[in-house]
Amino acid sequence: MMQAELLESIDLHLKIIAYTALTVGSLWTASFVAQRVLKRHDIYEQAWKRSAHDLYEKGKINELLESAEQRLQKYPNNPTALYWKAKSLRRNDSEEELRATIEHLIEEEPQWEEDWMKPYRAPKWD
Repeated sequence: MMQAELLESIDLHLKIIAYTALTVGSLWTASFVAQRVLKRHDIYEQAWKRSAHDLYEKGKINELLESAEQRLQKYPNNPTALYWKAKSLRRNDSEEELRATIEHLIEEEPQWEEDWMKPYRAPKWD
């Protein structure tokens, strides 16, 4: 009887060790995959920022506006896309839409208001 209890105890401990190893392995794999996905997203975000900046520098404002709107369809609260949309609208003198875009951006990234958006706000808005 004692041997049976000992074997059951060993079996239980081995199961616990196996489940723990499986759980740790699963968590490590999930963490690894999440890091890769986030890194890839960051690479795409950086590429889009460069593209937006290039369009702005070349004066291709309508293309930039279209690109920002496409990005906002996929990522509705993306502050970078909102920022470039606001810059495009400012260049196109689209005041109402500009104001709505700036307010949306400030909702998403309040710290951007002073450094990035204040120059784009019309004096009569303050």
